[in-house]
Amino acid sequence: MKITVLQTNNDVKGLEARFKYIEELLAQLVDPGFVVLPELSSSSYIPNSNIWPYKELHGEKTKVWSVKMARKYHCYIGAGYVETDGHDIHNAYLVANEQRVQGVIRKSEGESNIFCRGNFGCTVDTPLGEIGIAICFDAHRHQFYERLRRKNPVLILLPHAWPTNAKHAKQNRVKTDALGQAYAEAFGCPVVFANALGSVEQMRGITGMLMNPRTFKLNGNSAIYQKGKTPIRAEREEILQAEVDLESNKVCPIRFYNGWIDSDNWLFRKVILPFDVRRGEKIYRKTKQP
Repeated sequence: MKITVLQTNNDVKGLEARFKYIEELLAQLVDPGFVVLPELSSSSYIPNSNIWPYKELHGEKTKVWSVKMARKYHCYIGAGYVETDGHDIHNAYLVANEQRVQGVIRKSEGESNIFCRGNFGCTVDTPLGEIGIAICFDAHRHQFYERLRRKNPVLILLPHAWPTNAKHAKQNRVKTDALGQAYAEAFGCPVVFANALGSVEQMRGITGMLMNPRTFKLNGNSAIYQKGKTPIRAEREEILQAEVDLESNKVCPIRFYNGWIDSDNWLFRKVILPFDVRRGEKIYRKTKQP
């Protein structure tokens, strides 16, 4: 099956403007197959409360648009959006085909000061088979692997909005490849890492203070990983396409480091981040706008 990743430009703002922009990219494609959009593709990635005005009640706008696009371009489509159930706000991602929305998952470890966190699902059942999905941070944690290894995914989607420092481009790609290849080797199915391009507003909290918007950007690096094969990367800035075989194989273990898929700054992960998350949850509960 053909996989198409659209590395959307995060600087395009507004639901209608982004729907139009993404369709302009779709219109350039012949047989898009399965279109994978990055995290929060409908709203753009805004890591503070400025994203709340883009919330959709039960994701209806993105759901209607996704099915419309799937029918018009004869494809599957994965899209991210801000969802509200009338009480809480979620970072959500759906998979749709020409018939309907096949399913929705929510980010379990979403940005704590703007989204509800919880132990949400990780797969969507489709006519193609089970699709495993981890939105950004979730893919880096042991909990996603533990949930997914009880399933039989034929394809794994890792939609991201991962800001990185362009000065460390080589190190960033090494991390991206380690993430995608680990899941490809473990599950034996194609893994799609879809990241956006462009600038990012200031993130809330201590974590945000460590990420200066002047130096941290969404630098793409989208790739398709397959077991025992070289990663496939985009030949055009916004579009990546490749033919893959959807299949499910026996699960192999992934080595995790204290619950993380890679070893990194111990102090940040064990002290700063947990404090930042707890503080963010309190802010979210006090200030959320359902």
